[in-house]
Amino acid sequence: MTITYSLSENDFLTHQLYAASTAERIIKKRRRARLIGPLIYLLLGLYYWFVSSQTAAGFLVILAILWYFIYPIWERNYYVRHYQAYIRENFRDRIGKLLTLTFEDDHLFAKESGMESKIPFSEISSVIEIPATIFLKLKTGEAIVLPKSSIQNLEPLKEKLKALTLALDVPYVRNEQWRWK
Repeated sequence: MTITYSLSENDFLTHQLYAASTAERIIKKRRRARLIGPLIYLLLGLYYWFVSSQTAAGFLVILAILWYFIYPIWERNYYVRHYQAYIRENFRDRIGKLLTLTFEDDHLFAKESGMESKIPFSEISSVIEIPATIFLKLKTGEAIVLPKSSIQNLEPLKEKLKALTLALDVPYVRNEQWRWK
């Protein structure tokens, strides 16, 4: 089976955001950042409440509440901007180029603008399907991005990948509700 497609900046962005949303370190960092700011403002508010000014305390409590609800929106947009800049800097030569993947007997053959890779199936650690994309995660930590919108005959590819994951005894993860938040 051979598929030919090209990757857009948005495809790379989807991969980066998905990886960030599932990385334990980033999940903890985002949770901590959401809670520490309001906690500091609340502690300062309590201090001002008992020491001097209830007005300042009220202002700090309101600031803590606003932080808790508005910071995640700002942070989500920050990550998008950060990864867009990263992609433009590091993947600009790969955006829009044709990529050909050929599934052979025991390996995946990838060809992209003069570069060729032979990836043994044993290097695949999991297959992840989200609403717009399928990722072939490799044991090296890298991933092959397969945008659903760019691939013709998507169903045969999905069946091939499901059969491959069964043969390799690796997970095929369907996360159809995933979205960046």
